[in-house]
Amino acid sequence: MNRYAFPIALLLALLVVSCAPTAYEMDKRQSDAQVLRNLGEAYLAQGNLTEALRAFLEAQDKFADDAILQTYIGIAFMKKKSYTRAIEHFQRAVALKPDYAVARNYLGTVYLLDNQLDEAISVLSALVADSAYDLYATPHFPKNSLGWAYYRKKMYGEAEKQFLAALSYYDIGIPKDVAYVEILRGLGLTYGAQGDTATAIRHLERAVEAYPKVPEIYLDLARFYRKAGRPEQSVQAYNRVIELAPESDLAAEARQESQILR
Repeated sequence: MNRYAFPIALLLALLVVSCAPTAYEMDKRQSDAQVLRNLGEAYLAQGNLTEALRAFLEAQDKFADDAILQTYIGIAFMKKKSYTRAIEHFQRAVALKPDYAVARNYLGTVYLLDNQLDEAISVLSALVADSAYDLYATPHFPKNSLGWAYYRKKMYGEAEKQFLAALSYYDIGIPKDVAYVEILRGLGLTYGAQGDTATAIRHLERAVEAYPKVPEIYLDLARFYRKAGRPEQSVQAYNRVIELAPESDLAAEARQESQILR
């Protein structure tokens, strides 16, 4: 037997023990991380993504095993359109807390934003099928995202099903929020893709009635009015796009397309 084996093994064991943080040190790290996380949340609410990430990542250095912190880091990277980094942190949050519906929803959403449609459908479908989903505070969010994933895969029947399911939550008391207009637009585009122009227009008109300052929806409406043989309404909708976002690519499209009707 190597006469150095036991002393070396003992020394390594002692080094591991001596480097392990005490309970007090762990509590201190968690407390410091919480303060930094709160600071990062404040910066995130202000839209200051750089400072938010700086605070969040410093918090992570002190205590990484916090699913909420990992989710906030993911949100900040997602808002910066660093989707690969965002996915990494949302995945870490879900690994730390598998029943954390918020992190699962964000993971599915960022897959959608990154055009990883099959992954988005897999994550979001599992979320809405989970019995814990009934307790989720915003159940319409993942169903809206599912609708968009199916729409972009041209699976219009599934898209319609998910958008209608998302819309039904407003009938039972959920206040109208930013998702409401997205759902109505998704339904409008889905019906339009299936050739039902009249139903598409009805849903898009509901969307602009609820949120009258979204240029994308007016551009959708202009195109469907034109398809339905309603040129005056089409021109009005094109003009509204230009009024709302005069220097945008949307306005350039509206100007070009409206020339055909003049």
